[in-house]
Amino acid sequence: MKHYEYEINLFVDGELEKEKQSELFEHLANCNDCQSLFTDTLILKEKTRLFCVENLNQIKNKPKPVNKFYKIAFYASSAAAVLLLFLLITAKPKETFITKNEVRVDTVFVEKAVNNEIKNVSTLGKKLKTINSNQFSLVNEMKEMKSAKITFSDLIKYDVGS
Repeated sequence: MKHYEYEINLFVDGELEKEKQSELFEHLANCNDCQSLFTDTLILKEKTRLFCVENLNQIKNKPKPVNKFYKIAFYASSAAAVLLLFLLITAKPKETFITKNEVRVDTVFVEKAVNNEIKNVSTLGKKLKTINSNQFSLVNEMKEMKSAKITFSDLIKYDVGS
């Protein structure tokens, strides 16, 4: 009598053809050795499937290991950001502010002098009947500017001080 060990394995794996399945079942009805092999193979396949499912669940529930490099990089970048923020907050501005009493290379602040000059020129203008057109335009511009900045080029343009 022929034993069907190979056919039993094919059937359990779902690869046995329909014609051979009927032949296998007829043999299993008469052979006790093949019946025990058939049940053992089915039990083994089921245990293997359950073992894989249990292990997959354990693997899924395991916490993922933290890479030390990322942890160190996170803390280092955080410290660098805090240091940069501290330096930006405590840095002194590099702008230079000019007060009214200071003189810069190309700018002179002459608010009081402009007001005095306007008064002097207007009183002189009343006394003098003929005013040079150049000086007349200077008086008008000085009245408009009052406390504005006057550069050396403006003073040279109207020939003031000579």
